[in-house]
Amino acid sequence: MGAFKVDADAQKIIQDILADPAFGHQQQVTVRKWREICTATEHKQTDTPGWDWLFDWWTIGASVMRGLLWVIVIALAAVVLYQLAIRGTHLQQLWRDLTRKPQRSSVPLYIGGLRIAPQTLPEDITAAARQAWNNGDHRAALSVLYRGAIVSLVQTGLCLPRSSTEDNVLARATAHLAPPSMDALTALVRAWQAMAYAHRSPAASAFDALLQSFEQHLAKRPSI
Repeated sequence: MGAFKVDADAQKIIQDILADPAFGHQQQVTVRKWREICTATEHKQTDTPGWDWLFDWWTIGASVMRGLLWVIVIALAAVVLYQLAIRGTHLQQLWRDLTRKPQRSSVPLYIGGLRIAPQTLPEDITAAARQAWNNGDHRAALSVLYRGAIVSLVQTGLCLPRSSTEDNVLARATAHLAPPSMDALTALVRAWQAMAYAHRSPAASAFDALLQSFEQHLAKRPSI
């Protein structure tokens, strides 16, 4: 019973303390805080208004310029490589020309059944033809002149197959000789044909003219 009274007294004391205004007074306090309230549209308007299009065009222009720059670089590299290839080819050709040993001209041994190897001809063809003519061997005189003319043609670049006849020689020489030389060759070939196939010797004056025209137009042969 005494314990219950003590508890009741303690509870009364606690309630009296809590009822005191200095301890148990409650007050509602309102605190104002600033905060930024704006929409996404307002944010967009405050960020560099009106300049987005310029930035986009600048980006596109920069990309285009980079592309053009790469195209120019590739084109220049291609030109440089092409020039190096050309110069390399020219240098190789020059080196081959400088180191190549001179070759003897390739002359067929026979043309139309006649032996035309240079070593079978006399050193002075006109003198040898004159001597054969004076000795009465007109066929030998015309033969040495005709063979000497063929060797001269071949050594100056005319291609003649081994089976070439006299007419083949004339046909191929047309584009190879100047008109005066072509006339001299034609007269010589006709005189040789008349001698070889018809056994008809030219007159002495005609033979003298053949010697002169041969010496002027057909006797100049490069060294072998």
